[in-house]
Amino acid sequence: MSARDVERVKFTVPVDTGHLIGNTLRQFAMRGAHTWQVAAYKVGAKEGSFGFSGGASFSCLDLFDGTLVCSDAGTPGSERLCRFELSGDRYVANGTSGPMYIENLGKLGVMSMQVCLVYASGSRTAEQNYEVAKRIFGKDDEDFYSVPSRHTAAITFRYEVTPRDFNTEELCITATTGAVSTALDSARMVLRDLQPAS
Repeated sequence: MSARDVERVKFTVPVDTGHLIGNTLRQFAMRGAHTWQVAAYKVGAKEGSFGFSGGASFSCLDLFDGTLVCSDAGTPGSERLCRFELSGDRYVANGTSGPMYIENLGKLGVMSMQVCLVYASGSRTAEQNYEVAKRIFGKDDEDFYSVPSRHTAAITFRYEVTPRDFNTEELCITATTGAVSTALDSARMVLRDLQPAS
């Protein structure tokens, strides 16, 4: 990871709250924030549940190794279909507003693939993603393979708390660029909508 992929953000917070706020933001950054997740791949004709026909020499299980890297934002619950083209050892999507690529699948050797994406937080089962793929592919819903997915965790999220005076302390967070602002937005949204149970 290069230095430009990490940012340092400092906050002045009330005394004895730095660790509480830092840990809360870390939890939102790692689990609560929404990111694009791969719901399903369409690479070629499926052959049973173990591989693809049409000359592809890999197993469907190889698709589990794919890691989506993306800075493109969406709306929670939104879904999209993207075409990814092989470029070097990774697949790159064209026509998106930000960089989007899939790593660890270059070994497949397929020149392009259609990929269903869902903008979600946490983790999702292959069954949940199967429903997304069926909606996106519509009538052309054969020969795709749904995969379990999870929120792409922030690669880095560390914090330090330093006393400033009797009333305040400094919370300094070192995190993957954009992770802090995303965590702050998620925390504000959840806490704003928090209602007592009836």
